[in-house]
Amino acid sequence: MLKRWKMILFATMAVFAVFLSGCETEHYNRAIGYESGARLVVTVEEPGEEPETVQLLQTDVRLQAGQDYVLTFSARAAAAREMRVRIGTVEGDVEAVTDIVSDVVTLTPTTTNYFVHLSAEETLEDAVLIFELGKVGAEAVATDVAFESVRIRPYDGDVADLHLAEDLETLEFGDNVVSNWDFGEGTDAWTLHVSEDASATYTVVDGERLGFGWMQWIVGAVADLIHATSRLAGGYYIVGLFVITLLIRIVGWPIYSKTTALSTNMTLAQPEIDKIKQKYMGRKDPQSQQMLQQETMRVYKEYGVNPLGCLLPVFQMPIFIAMYQTVRRLPLTHRYQDLNFGFTPWTDFTDVPAEPFFANIGNNIVFILMAVIVGATMFLFQMYAQKKPDILQNKKFQTEQQKNTEKTMKYMMYFMTLMLVFIAYTNLGIAFYWIIGNLFQFLQTYINRKRTIARVMERKQKASALKTTGKL
Repeated sequence: MLKRWKMILFATMAVFAVFLSGCETEHYNRAIGYESGARLVVTVEEPGEEPETVQLLQTDVRLQAGQDYVLTFSARAAAAREMRVRIGTVEGDVEAVTDIVSDVVTLTPTTTNYFVHLSAEETLEDAVLIFELGKVGAEAVATDVAFESVRIRPYDGDVADLHLAEDLETLEFGDNVVSNWDFGEGTDAWTLHVSEDASATYTVVDGERLGFGWMQWIVGAVADLIHATSRLAGGYYIVGLFVITLLIRIVGWPIYSKTTALSTNMTLAQPEIDKIKQKYMGRKDPQSQQMLQQETMRVYKEYGVNPLGCLLPVFQMPIFIAMYQTVRRLPLTHRYQDLNFGFTPWTDFTDVPAEPFFANIGNNIVFILMAVIVGATMFLFQMYAQKKPDILQNKKFQTEQQKNTEKTMKYMMYFMTLMLVFIAYTNLGIAFYWIIGNLFQFLQTYINRKRTIARVMERKQKASALKTTGKL
């Protein structure tokens, strides 16, 4: 019975691994606390040779003289590229813009929050906001670019506070001057200007809620804890991530120990369970079945086996899912940008591997090494966990069905390891988190195994003493 439940549990974990890999770019690459609305997607088929050949713009933006403003928006691109952001005035042709502010940002496949500060020297009733998606920088990139939540709001605080704020929404802003800022009315107020030597289209994609509310609350709480710990360590994100990873593993240790003890107790109880099954084999009458259940439960009680105990790891799943989301999304969240996300002299936790894979192996060597270490530590841990001492095994009474079940579980674990290696390659934070977790599991298993062996030896010594006393 417990073997069947353990197999179901491992199947659930395997499905969980596939689920995580399927959520690669669409769900778990957004800032924490973000609930997605509609997205305006610009498909750039031919970018042309100048930045202004493809422009997503909104005219009639009203700015007051002497007022500071902040432009905030969320965006991502299917392939990494640069985009020029401009706010200014127009005389006739939209390509002839007198800039109030102009900035170039780098878009990546992950949804990221951006902000640009500007000041209006004169009152304008017809300023223009432009996102230029032609050839910006050295390379013209044809790709999809998605925009979410575009706002320009008056801001009278210190500009430095924008960089230090844990959440921009905690600052005091005036009313948003961008029309249809969340694209809830389709493409109203927005225009796509495309030159003759370029090609692009745009559409609005309906929004969606990001996960369950209670799960997002856990994600926010864990992120705040990592942020606070990192601040105590001088602002180094890697320290906060390391400490909180260990903390979560330590908090979950009682469940892990209980699960290990349950598995060991079941192994020790199995010979007596098999004897009871043999005793009532072929007897289908209600009284025999009742006696079978009563004697089985007596053995379970004697050895401290709870048939539902194998489900204990399920209670850890919400924390592990929340931690996975937190590690992926924290570096993308504006209110945590005061942290140092450095990882190596060449990479940091906000980086993503360059594509295509084979053409960028040298550039992605850190991502590859981290993914390999994830796979190696997970594989070695599985080998260690499965290779139990003889005293903790019950091979003498192991049936062919049980052998096949263990073999199936082993293949499922290998499959899950392979899936997690692919996921680890896409995110350095996830890889680092899993490596620390795998090494900690080694320590957990080693300590628990030593304690379990001591308990089993003690039980056997007591049983031997009672047997000797009985003979005497």
